[in-house]
Amino acid sequence: MHVILLLLSLSFLGCTKTSFQTFDWKEGDKTKIKAELASFDFAPAEKNLSGHEWIRLQPQIYRGLVVESAYKKEILADDGELTRLRAGVVKPETAFAHLDFASLEEQSSGILRKLQSAFPLFRKRPPQSVTPVITQRGGFYEIIWQVDYVDPKGQMWTLKLNRNLEVRSIRPAGSQFIDTSAWVYPRGPLLGAVQEVPLKGLYLEPTLANHWVYVSSQAPNKIDKVAGPLKFSMEDHRFDQTQAFVYLNESFSWFQSRLGFKMPFQVQAEVFVGYPEKTNSAFYYQGKIRLGQGDGEFYQNIPRDPSIVIHESAHAVIDVLAKLPFEGEGGSLNEGFADYFTAMQLGNPRMGEASYKKAPFRRTVLNDLSVADRNGGLYHDSGIISGTLWEISEQLGFKKGLELSMAVLNRLVPGSDFADFGTTLKDVCAQKLSSEEARKVNGILSKRGWL
Repeated sequence: MHVILLLLSLSFLGCTKTSFQTFDWKEGDKTKIKAELASFDFAPAEKNLSGHEWIRLQPQIYRGLVVESAYKKEILADDGELTRLRAGVVKPETAFAHLDFASLEEQSSGILRKLQSAFPLFRKRPPQSVTPVITQRGGFYEIIWQVDYVDPKGQMWTLKLNRNLEVRSIRPAGSQFIDTSAWVYPRGPLLGAVQEVPLKGLYLEPTLANHWVYVSSQAPNKIDKVAGPLKFSMEDHRFDQTQAFVYLNESFSWFQSRLGFKMPFQVQAEVFVGYPEKTNSAFYYQGKIRLGQGDGEFYQNIPRDPSIVIHESAHAVIDVLAKLPFEGEGGSLNEGFADYFTAMQLGNPRMGEASYKKAPFRRTVLNDLSVADRNGGLYHDSGIISGTLWEISEQLGFKKGLELSMAVLNRLVPGSDFADFGTTLKDVCAQKLSSEEARKVNGILSKRGWL
């Protein structure tokens, strides 16, 4: 289906992108910027505590539709005072004047039927969601349909269609309470045997869940109640469902206890994605984590690898705080922070050590990569970010390094790239480090090409 979709024609009409404006207030008089932003509409959003700061990140909306990549991000002190404001917004009066919202409303009523007629896949597997959004392409703005769906192998895809349902792009996207116990690998199969661990605050049904995470399974043998101890053999599909829950729950607990960040919504996770096929799926997208079993050639027992499961949970945190993209330089920032937080939680710089079969590990944050080593590879370039943050943490001590790294993430935005990361990192260091600490960090930044 994907080949057919990509061969469809791409017609386009729109209005120029020159109306995009950016704002960045750090200090001084913020009254003018606040007044200018008051004329724009943003989706309501709660503020989230992160590393002793409050973060509020709001997408721009226009007539109820999200404007892709447009945002307002506020950083507030403990007392609620605004300390930093960044925004990237689109002026509706020039950019959106040509958009036909009346015909959009007419098309919305039958959009699912039209999608099923145009794309046979959706007749058997309805999309997860179909949402109109305002986006820009080639320097112009238009209304497109964003269709999120899961293919038969369990991979999540985002399909973007114009008003004629022609393809713009298609990309893989990443009750009651009881206490019980479960038998799992507390730190993964390489670092000890299966042990009994307590599980607290569980919902009684319909599956393994608490206020942070809900873990289901595509395998036929799945957990449907948690009233008794969860002790399963390693051949039982339910073992991996329990294992993933433990890693995810501990990860979100770690973010709250170490950094003061509490997930504002329940993350939906699923194991054995693509069952009965053995897939290498491991991704986060829009509040959902999907984990395959591993194909046995490149990966095996993915839900039992703490670095992979925790890495995906870190993407959920990054999404809430900065909404970094999954592609380009912003995508490398996203992956770099996810690897760094995973390594900090586990005290282990190696990623994929327990499941990757082609080498002792998939990648490591313990590296000497510099900015000059960039080659455009998403994961290769992410190592420059994770390596920098890891080395800083080694020099400053992991507690100080973690707080510093979280402060940097707090200040990043959906449009952040390597240049913005470098500038932000230097700003945070200047604000939060002593002269001796700054001397140590500047040596790292110079060596890695950030200075």
